[in-house]
Amino acid sequence: MTISRRSIMLLIAVIVIAAAAAIGFALAASGDSDAGTAKTVFTVSGTMDLGQCARRGAANPADLQVGAQVEVTAQNGDVLGVGTLTPYANPDEPNSCKRSFDVPNVPSGQALYGVHVGNANRGVIWKNEADAGGGFELSIS
Repeated sequence: MTISRRSIMLLIAVIVIAAAAAIGFALAASGDSDAGTAKTVFTVSGTMDLGQCARRGAANPADLQVGAQVEVTAQNGDVLGVGTLTPYANPDEPNSCKRSFDVPNVPSGQALYGVHVGNANRGVIWKNEADAGGGFELSIS
């Protein structure tokens, strides 16, 4: 039995195409390792106590007014979620100098979570995931 040159070339072409397809499927399957896993998220909540507003005539800082941005960040600086300060609703404290915030859909799995409110001079408060899920209580004096 003799094999023609054309048959050999056809066989090589089929092998190359099959190998390329197998490599393509393997890369597609491994390209997004989270493709089959649901990412878990949680809400970071907290309060900001503006203690100084209780003093007669003290003005609230402009960067901590209702509507001010609240950022939740990872240890590497990535912003994980953004929310805003809202009025603190507690009937037991009608004249409270507090604000509250909720930042939903923050991805879990970070070593540390930082919360920053207000201007750049305010800094970041850090907690691990378990403590961050329990909320942040921030204050200025």
